[in-house]
Amino acid sequence: GQVAVVGMPHPDWGEAVVAFVVPGPDAVDEDVLEAHCRVRLSAYKRPKAIRQVKSLPLTAYGKVDKKLLRATWPGWPTDVPRADRIKNEGGSGLPIA
Repeated sequence: GQVAVVGMPHPDWGEAVVAFVVPGPDAVDEDVLEAHCRVRLSAYKRPKAIRQVKSLPLTAYGKVDKKLLRATWPGWPTDVPRADRIKNEGGSGLPIA
């Protein structure tokens, strides 16, 4: 499988880490993935949410298109400049995995 992580606006932390996971042939158990991260990463580096996707979008240069990943998150305000998105999150926050 593949994984990409992006920073998403969060009302308390400014940004929170969200992992987008493309499962391999076997299903991804989110509890196992969270335990794996808990052992290897500091708390602030661990994903606060995990979203399984069919594929990761790529740019014309073959790199993961993180802007497009952010835009696919439900409720992501695409018409607000980045600095304002963090301030104007309005307490909706991210689902905590």
